[in-house]
Amino acid sequence: MKKILLPLATILLIISCKKETNKNDQSLETYTFLRNNESSVSYTGQIERQDMLSEMGDYMLLAHSLGREISADTLQAMYKNEYGFSGTYTKNLFSKTFANDQQFFLDQMIAMAEASKEVSNATPGKAGVLNEEYPQAGTAESAGYLVNENGLEYRQLIIKRLMGAVFFHQAMEVYFGEDYMNNHGSDNQTVEAGKNYTPMEHHFDEAFGYAGIPTDLSADYTDKNNSALGIWGEYIVERSNDNGTFGIPGLNEALISAFIEGRTAIVDQNYTARNAAITNIAELWEKAIIYTAGNYFKRSITETNVYKKHHYLSEGIGFLLASQYHFDNGTSVAPRYFNSAKIEEALTIIGLNTNLYNVTETELNQVIALITSAEPQA
Repeated sequence: MKKILLPLATILLIISCKKETNKNDQSLETYTFLRNNESSVSYTGQIERQDMLSEMGDYMLLAHSLGREISADTLQAMYKNEYGFSGTYTKNLFSKTFANDQQFFLDQMIAMAEASKEVSNATPGKAGVLNEEYPQAGTAESAGYLVNENGLEYRQLIIKRLMGAVFFHQAMEVYFGEDYMNNHGSDNQTVEAGKNYTPMEHHFDEAFGYAGIPTDLSADYTDKNNSALGIWGEYIVERSNDNGTFGIPGLNEALISAFIEGRTAIVDQNYTARNAAITNIAELWEKAIIYTAGNYFKRSITETNVYKKHHYLSEGIGFLLASQYHFDNGTSVAPRYFNSAKIEEALTIIGLNTNLYNVTETELNQVIALITSAEPQA
């Protein structure tokens, strides 16, 4: 996984002249806001946490070779930012994870490390490296993925669910939550001491940072591996450029426009417009997550190579789980878009405890139908 190359200089980039005030009186095409000719936008902590998850993902990749052990202590230490990183970070992922699921991730890291000790390949009922030769035995050099006893890939489960439990959850339920938008944390009158933004402006910027998209996102972004994209940004761009069943053409422009409109509304102190923009952001982001899950389930139907099929299924499960961190009747000022009961039903068919070796095409089509029907009809 790549690191996000969004240096502070980019964030502070001045695209065009504006008055020395926080009032926005012109149409913006990039997520650029100034106060007294200096940027009022800051989300460095969000970039840092995405880089940390990316580096954790790189460490987990080591275990995809047979007999290559990783350490649960190291993985958990990286999660809590105690040690293990090549660089220096000031943040951590653990404290920003939805609290009820922190132990889940710690437990999965232990299980993954234990599975990495296996010296023979994965088979139904046995964790290990599921390789391209399955059901034949492979070698340390064989392409493969470290899976649990049901064939679920640890790395995809941990990373994709953390993308939901940290980034999506923090954006939807914390920074776009009632407290930070409407209650005690919603001050939009006072510039924070030593900073160039109000608390409300900053909370909105932090949600933008977790989306992992560049300030100038547009239709010109067609490569999901572009270094300007963060972790969610990769999949947003992928969906925007997919014309298939689970493509969302125009997503790039729609999402950046919604973020710009919301931040502009805050500058203008128009909170009705701000909430409308947040609702649009929530819908587009959630749609990108669930459509990405649908795309992986669809790809798995025609995949004949077992280890790749399990990889796609694991991605699909991870994304559906990630989508559930925007809650029905939660704290967000924006309602959940998809029917969560139908997504939960899909996860009972193909989910955390499913034996992926036995998944049928009928079950995959059932899950895809539930995903499709979970979206409100126009």
